[in-house]
Amino acid sequence: MKVSRPTRLLLLSVFAGLLCGGLLSAAEFHLFKITPVSASEVVSSSSVSSTTASIVQEPFIATSTAAQIDTPLFLTISKIDLHVPIQEVGLTASSNMGIPTNYTDAGWFRFGPRPGQIGNATMDGHVVTRYFGAGVFSNLHALVPGDKVNIETRRTILTFRVVKVAIYDMDNAPLDEIFGPTSKRMLNFITCDGVWVNKRRMYSQRLVVFTELAGITAR
Repeated sequence: MKVSRPTRLLLLSVFAGLLCGGLLSAAEFHLFKITPVSASEVVSSSSVSSTTASIVQEPFIATSTAAQIDTPLFLTISKIDLHVPIQEVGLTASSNMGIPTNYTDAGWFRFGPRPGQIGNATMDGHVVTRYFGAGVFSNLHALVPGDKVNIETRRTILTFRVVKVAIYDMDNAPLDEIFGPTSKRMLNFITCDGVWVNKRRMYSQRLVVFTELAGITAR
């Protein structure tokens, strides 16, 4: 099953717009958009139209599992000594994926599935910051297939196993694989990589770590 064209254009904007570098404030940073979406598809993280919510959620969420999976609260990756809170992020007014409000938290894209649901859940985070140095995902590149990632919710701990680590050019990313529908329970982490392109005000590449649910334990 392929992602529909309106959804694909929106996801392309989401993927392109990640403010992973954190070199500038959100107000200063000019988010890149390849194809503008229509006015009916433009939403903010605090006010989501039913039309856009349908566009974003329809390919992803398995409603039969929604009640069984809690909202993610904490992310732990022991290999890189990471234990951080998880913020919920949505879409900006420019239809770009929202980012955490600081450089220390991870951001879960709340218009996709929750981690542990069927589909591709996604999280983003800063790799480097202008004033504070390394961001939350500065060591994400050290992960390899087989490494474990834990997500804590109110009632459970979900364990994911890394299945793939890849770097993609900004304009040539497999959006269907990263964001699109799947029968698996995936959690994909996205941050910036490559070199800073001043003309475009962004990094040239994205690092994506694909993980798949391996188990759930009660807290």
